[in-house]
Amino acid sequence: MKSRIDIAPQSVLIGLGLILGFPFYRILYSNFSLSTGGTVIFFLLCIFPILFGLWKIEQISIVDKVLIKTNFMGLVKRKRDLNTLVHVKKKYVDNDVPSNLFKILPTKNEKYVKFRILTLRFEAGRKIRINEIFMPREDFSQLFNILRRYEKKG
Repeated sequence: MKSRIDIAPQSVLIGLGLILGFPFYRILYSNFSLSTGGTVIFFLLCIFPILFGLWKIEQISIVDKVLIKTNFMGLVKRKRDLNTLVHVKKKYVDNDVPSNLFKILPTKNEKYVKFRILTLRFEAGRKIRINEIFMPREDFSQLFNILRRYEKKG
């Protein structure tokens, strides 16, 4: 089983970093310059959303009873043996409340407003979090059903 990738949330983060980075580019290559400290802080504010968006391009796959989670477009891989899976916890997140000021995406699409997060706990205290926002709902449901089979009872 290999999950498909949904890059809408990551695209917003990368776009935000590029929008913030354009003034930095203009300031850096013009006669006007900021102080060294201000330049570094502004550069970090521009590059952080881009790197975070690239980090969240993730894919989950299960091959031969091994869960593989790849981040940063496949550069970082974490492998966990499903035979050591101790607990699967599903949490529902509802960002539809009017008091929530920090929505993931400015959209009315229910997938980005109400979603689920899986927390997998393995032996030796290792954990992996899987967020439904970054994959299609069908893949998330299929992944959850597969993981429930490997969860140790008791």
